[in-house]
Amino acid sequence: FTRNDINLQNVPLGEPVPGTKYCVKNGELFLGGDRKCYIDEKLAPEWYATGDMVLVKDGRLYISGRINRDQVKINGKKMCRVVIQRTIKEIFSIESHVKFIDNRVYLFLFSDLDLPEYKLRSELKKVLPPHYKFDRIKVASDKIPMTLHLKIDEDKLCCDVLTLELTETNLNNTVREFLMLRGYCSYDSCQILVNLGLDSLDMMQLSNYLLDIFPTLALSSDPDSLLQTLFICPLDRLWETLPKQVTPKDTQVPYDKTNKLTVISRANLSLCVDSSPVVFTTSTGLVRYCVGSHSGVLFCGTIPESTEIWRCQLPDRIESSPCFLLSRVYVGCYDGFIYVVSSDTGTIEYSVRTGDQVKCSPSTDTSGSGSVYCGSHDGKLYKVSPQLDQGSINFVTKSVEIDNKPISASVLVLSSVLVACSLSGKVTALNKKLGHLFSNQFKAPIFSSPVSSTDESSVFIALVTGDILKLSTEDFSVQQKITTNGLIYSKLVLDNGKLYITSHDHLLHCYPDSLPEHQDWSCNTPHKVSSSPALVGDSAILLSSTDGTVSVVEVKDGQCISSFALPGKCFSSPRVCYLGSDVYCIVGCRDNYCYVLKLYL
Repeated sequence: FTRNDINLQNVPLGEPVPGTKYCVKNGELFLGGDRKCYIDEKLAPEWYATGDMVLVKDGRLYISGRINRDQVKINGKKMCRVVIQRTIKEIFSIESHVKFIDNRVYLFLFSDLDLPEYKLRSELKKVLPPHYKFDRIKVASDKIPMTLHLKIDEDKLCCDVLTLELTETNLNNTVREFLMLRGYCSYDSCQILVNLGLDSLDMMQLSNYLLDIFPTLALSSDPDSLLQTLFICPLDRLWETLPKQVTPKDTQVPYDKTNKLTVISRANLSLCVDSSPVVFTTSTGLVRYCVGSHSGVLFCGTIPESTEIWRCQLPDRIESSPCFLLSRVYVGCYDGFIYVVSSDTGTIEYSVRTGDQVKCSPSTDTSGSGSVYCGSHDGKLYKVSPQLDQGSINFVTKSVEIDNKPISASVLVLSSVLVACSLSGKVTALNKKLGHLFSNQFKAPIFSSPVSSTDESSVFIALVTGDILKLSTEDFSVQQKITTNGLIYSKLVLDNGKLYITSHDHLLHCYPDSLPEHQDWSCNTPHKVSSSPALVGDSAILLSSTDGTVSVVEVKDGQCISSFALPGKCFSSPRVCYLGSDVYCIVGCRDNYCYVLKLYL
């Protein structure tokens, strides 16, 4: 410190001692360095989160407070650790501890209670607010593990209680516990899970549940294989059928050494960018892109420079891909709202409250109505329509219940019909006033957005299990079916009579839209693909793999002619932009950036 610092209202923290370094992430101070640091006899991570909130001004650090780790916001509603622990103490006379991990809530009870989890949940539901829901409830020993500083040792607690050794007994007991939580207290172990009444979303939750509890299973089993096993295997044969080892796929792709993709610019969005960008032209003829991130930032920038035009901060994570219509950007948010934002200024003009988080990407009706349609995890479809009233714009909102399961896939907007798909596997046709026409129920969730043939006589949908179905738009009866060998989360692309499919089978498939048994070609991808491919004219296809590789594939024969490795994982679908004779690719990445790449063909 200096003599001048004595009179300062806010005193800076000073400079780090030799061998120590710091960084600030989302306002929190992290410490690191070349020395090894032990906390409670454990080697500290490379970057240690201090819990101190700081401000950086003129290169100096100032304390602004402490991070509140006692509460978390899930689906737009807050859960408070103190409320849970105090309520359980007052009513049941039991010590407890709540741990928040990646928006998951784990409750530990320190008692000698011998109650199954489903009964514990039933009792807690009577005394806690209805939105207080737990991913796991575990009864630990009555001895609370403590650190040397007399704090609860969360690492030891999670290791001892949340994970189990993978044995046949533990596996069967865990599946039994999962079924009891869903009300299946008595069942025939010779049945497969689907026949018990579980839907495909339940199966995916069970798969994730098992991978969380059994670390060795997560290391030795491919998640796709595990999910497919749960779909087809009787309960009494689950242990013997369980995949014990993954056979690595040969994913070596014959890339051309001459790279046809070059990074021109990038924009920092603070956290992961899983949202897919939208490219639009302003009323003055300027080309822009807009994309959201896990930080809640909705960013608008220029192409190709990524110069910031505006940045709109929403209250929670954005995974929804924005759409553009009539000088406005529409996007869904984890706080349960659909936002309408001015594409010129980034100002929020309107918002629609739904009953749950919104991961669905809005769809536009370009026929002249100006309406936008978007699904929510509350199972409803929402319609937002701007209307001119005495010289000013008002927004009219209407909704209709589609299913009791979430809607994640974008709505397909046809000339007179809407097609909505839910995670229960239900496909519903509606008129544009949201009146129900007809529906069909399939046996697996639908994450992929449907597409239609040019004459709108057929609709193509992809079940998450890898089945591609061609449906009649008259009644959604199945006209044709093909099957891939991997899970499908990406939207299908249909162009010039060709259907392009990406999945977790490490392949890009090309089929005629008649869906014959044999495909035109397939191309190996470096890794699984969860994003949708993008066509570059009629000559090439762009696709991004989950390992961060952006690939260029020729339409005529499926040859991969070039690739570019981004520095993080990629779940964002690439978008193509044409500026004169130049072609650009815009894609988000989990390194917190959105990239603009130039494509040389």
